[in-house]
Amino acid sequence: MTLSTIRAVLKLLAAELGESITVTPEERENIRASLDKIYQYAKRNDMAHLVGYALTKNQLLFEADPCFALFESEQFTAMVRQERQDFELSRMCEALEEAGIDFIPLKGAIMRGLYPEPWMRTSCDIDILVKKEDLDTARRCMLETLRYKKGKESLHDESFDCGGAVHVELHFTLIEENRAEHSSKVMRDVWSRVDSAQGKQHQKQMSDEMFYFYHVAHIAKHFEEGGIGVRPFLDLYLLTRDNTNDGKRGELLHRGGLDTFERVVRALTEFWFVGGEVDELGRRTEIFVLRCGAYGSLSNSILLAKDRAGGSRGYLISRIFMPYESIKYSYPTLEKHKWLLPFCQVARWFKLLSFKRAKSAAIEIKKSNQLSDREFKSLKALMRDVGLK
Repeated sequence: MTLSTIRAVLKLLAAELGESITVTPEERENIRASLDKIYQYAKRNDMAHLVGYALTKNQLLFEADPCFALFESEQFTAMVRQERQDFELSRMCEALEEAGIDFIPLKGAIMRGLYPEPWMRTSCDIDILVKKEDLDTARRCMLETLRYKKGKESLHDESFDCGGAVHVELHFTLIEENRAEHSSKVMRDVWSRVDSAQGKQHQKQMSDEMFYFYHVAHIAKHFEEGGIGVRPFLDLYLLTRDNTNDGKRGELLHRGGLDTFERVVRALTEFWFVGGEVDELGRRTEIFVLRCGAYGSLSNSILLAKDRAGGSRGYLISRIFMPYESIKYSYPTLEKHKWLLPFCQVARWFKLLSFKRAKSAAIEIKKSNQLSDREFKSLKALMRDVGLK
């Protein structure tokens, strides 16, 4: 599928979100000829439901097309998922409110309200932020009041299974080490930039500038981990459309070291969904994003890991003897008991003995050997130029 076809699909999405954009006859022809590839690309970006809706509405997808049923299934799944998540979010908000715990709904729970229909903005999890001192009480609320099942723990959140393929991530901090590090200056003050949700005492919402900063920082984090798909740019488009708060947003972005990065991704967003031109840096950023799925690409992840490890040799050593700064995310207990590091290394090696893990490791090694120094230098330069290095 060509770059021009992807851009034409992005124009269709912009039209669904309210932009007055015309798709040319040539673009329509390219889209009709690439429906199968468009489905695969949209699926990788967790947007097949929205792309299918836009194609059907604009008479570019018909029941007779082989991939029509696939697109239709994605729409149905998105609607069901949204209904289930909204139901559990309502239960959680009520339980936390009654327990007297201050909390902030994050990400998709808020972004859905900006889309024409809530189901258009899917999310994998329900994300809630509580204060660290309230974590034990909030955990009991999840387990005892709501009867959720405990999932994995990390250094910044705990997960819970609600049943019905719905998951909750209970965050107790928005700061992640070694990712968009300057943003921590702003993130640690999040509770000073909230207001009470209408009619609620304990449910809070971020100020406009804080929520915008958080969204940009989230994109930056994924850039540094290996890339990010198109969907967060749709969110960014909706957050910047008809905005009158650029001054306060700009102050936070400058303070958090993300002003250069925001200018680049915002320009790319406007190019995709509004029109106009994009500069050379914008084109490089576009290629980086479009080669990714919703959660980045393996190639980008390896190249960026090589950069952090100081080259190919350091990268290989770090994959065998994972450094403390990385392995503690898999074994959070290390933060309190660093002496367990050798035992966690051995436990990780045993996990790699499983067929699935061994296969993944073999794919990673093969991919690492295929990547050239030119690709490494190009990606390193991009990170520097967008302000992340």
